[in-house]
Amino acid sequence: QENVTIDKVLSSLETLIKHGSFKADAILFDGYKLTIATEDDVRKIKAFAQEMNLEVWFSVSPVRADVTYDEYGVPSTMLKYVELIDVLIGLIYNEERDKVVMTAVKAQGEMMKRTMGVTLDHKTMLISK
Repeated sequence: QENVTIDKVLSSLETLIKHGSFKADAILFDGYKLTIATEDDVRKIKAFAQEMNLEVWFSVSPVRADVTYDEYGVPSTMLKYVELIDVLIGLIYNEERDKVVMTAVKAQGEMMKRTMGVTLDHKTMLISK
């Protein structure tokens, strides 16, 4: 994210989809740093998704030490982007279960805040249930 502009990423995706026989229904930005992204970058991603008829998914990986999280693991610094995101999945460590719990915070444009019945091993981040 620091070395490649969002314009370059979107251009590469467009080339893959249009000319590389790569059929896509959704794009997942795994570990994209929404806490340091510009609103303009996120709007470009959303416009690209609409133009290409795609859903946009993000996994959130905050990099700032002072970030606060809600009960689903969603950092407060990215709340301003919620309207631009189609699907938002929260991950938060549950000490009692010793697992990371996955929650659908937003899907299909609606806030839902529902646990997904999926847990991850907190050390490997592999699905444990």
